[in-house]
Amino acid sequence: MSAINISYVEKCLLECILEIQRMSGEEEVPIKVDTCPLKDLAGFDSLRGVETTTYLSIKLNVVIPSDGQGANLFVSPDGRRALTVREIAQRMVTLIAKRS
Repeated sequence: MSAINISYVEKCLLECILEIQRMSGEEEVPIKVDTCPLKDLAGFDSLRGVETTTYLSIKLNVVIPSDGQGANLFVSPDGRRALTVREIAQRMVTLIAKRS
């Protein structure tokens, strides 16, 4: 697999989050790379995180591990801090690089 650019992952992640929010009936709000979905978006919870992760893996055509480091991309690896879109994208790029 060729290297995936972080800008591309950010773009895809933003699209996935917007689509999940739209399908969930939430009001559309601007989402940027410094948005923290778990804190900044109405109704965005761990279930929507799972849905978004699944949608993103399909969009990027990659397998995201369901345990360990990839278990919940929307929080820090230690589980203590909700991440921004940019941080989530960086985790994705790192996970993809490790699997290549």
